[in-house]
Amino acid sequence: MLKKIWILTIIFLLVNILSCSSSSKQNPPESAPVGNKMTVDEFVNLYVKLSLAAEEHLADSLQLKQAQDSIFKESGYTKIEFNAFETEMNRTPEKWENIWKQIMDQLEAIRAKQDKEIQEETEEKTGQ
Repeated sequence: MLKKIWILTIIFLLVNILSCSSSSKQNPPESAPVGNKMTVDEFVNLYVKLSLAAEEHLADSLQLKQAQDSIFKESGYTKIEFNAFETEMNRTPEKWENIWKQIMDQLEAIRAKQDKEIQEETEEKTGQ
């Protein structure tokens, strides 16, 4: 069940990112960022943060966009750079397996930590 939720979250996030970036593809900026090369680890971390934001703001697209903008600003990368990295990786699909494994491992670790914290809070409240 948990795996299905994460997969749906990732799919939702990808659709959302791609739909947001489609407008920038139609009207590319005059001066697209140059030389800000993203690493695999940075992509994975950014993707995980965007996935968590998508899960948290699933019902409110305005808050989701604001959260995404904040995450991109904090990371020092733009949506264009994020999508450029993804496009580059699509040229070498054999690399995706490792990237997806890293993403899923991080998301599962975060979920396990959250579940543990909830369980501890519940036990504190019930006095067990």
